[in-house]
Amino acid sequence: MKLIVCEKDLAARRIADILSGGTNWEEKSHTIPIYKFSQSGEELR
Repeated sequence: MKLIVCEKDLAARRIADILSGGTNWEEKSHTIPIYKFSQSGEELR
């Protein structure tokens, strides 16, 4: 698993969208959104 950290939610959403080709999904940890996707069989968050 790899972790990419962003200060702003919009930046995190855009980066996840670009890197995943639009196949990411969102989960929440308490109230914080976490964007996840798989790339070459490896999970990125």
